[in-house]
Amino acid sequence: MTGPTAPDPCGPTISVIIPCYERSEVLRRSIASVLAQTDPDFEIVVGDDGSTEDLQAVADRFGDARVRVARRDVNGGIGAGRNVARTLTRGRYIAYLDSDDEWYPEHLSVVRAAIEAAPPGVSAVSTAFEMRYPSGRVDVRIPEQHERLLAKIVRGVDLSAGSTMLVRTEALDDIGPWPEDIPRNEDYDWFLRMAERGHELRVVPEVTVIIHADDRSALDREALARSHRIILERHLPLLAGEPGLGRHLKAKLHEERAWAAWRGGDRAGTVKEVALAVALDPVARATKLGRSARRRLSHLRR
Repeated sequence: MTGPTAPDPCGPTISVIIPCYERSEVLRRSIASVLAQTDPDFEIVVGDDGSTEDLQAVADRFGDARVRVARRDVNGGIGAGRNVARTLTRGRYIAYLDSDDEWYPEHLSVVRAAIEAAPPGVSAVSTAFEMRYPSGRVDVRIPEQHERLLAKIVRGVDLSAGSTMLVRTEALDDIGPWPEDIPRNEDYDWFLRMAERGHELRVVPEVTVIIHADDRSALDREALARSHRIILERHLPLLAGEPGLGRHLKAKLHEERAWAAWRGGDRAGTVKEVALAVALDPVARATKLGRSARRRLSHLRR
């Protein structure tokens, strides 16, 4: 695989990256939502992560030269799909969209205006979004804005950046490629690296994205634990000079394992992980867990 391409001054302003493995039906929906944008100054690069389905044919059916496909021969995960797409991008900004999600028509206009109005230290912007579930439930999520990204990230990511984020290409090159060596949490690992390198992100509190989610999909807890071990090995040493941030990171990962245990029906495991999270970060974890539990229980009663 070749490396990232430099922005082309004669190319589009925004390159939209859509990583995809199989799922050609939902890929049609995501591409269509990009082609419906009110800001037409973009290209789309689908990162085909070793699919057996013909994603090139899906792209060709749109008959639009702005839609191209970069293909890997071997499946490597969503990070690999994003990275192979990056080898063909030409824009000054990179926008991400997961293949099962979609944008409202004004999304690119909103994020482009936000990043062009932002100071140079702001490397990326992200928007609010809708979570839509097969049951018909719809949640609106407005991420919190923090003055310092690192302090926010170690406590968790509420951005759904795989479909809401626009990032400056030069910042992306500094941060580096999306991780391909962890089975889960590749977004979180990448965001930690982004924050550790001093990049900042601004939240646009406008809903411009639809995230299609599962109601109660089970998590592979073994893969999750393996990912957490890698994240701690990589990032705890870098947080050593930041009082309390390493503890907050550990608490966040325990909280994530608590929800994985709960979704898997392991009540004892849930209690254990909640206790560990609260012990490390009492106020923040207890508040967040309580708020999340109330939201989830209210949905179960519907």
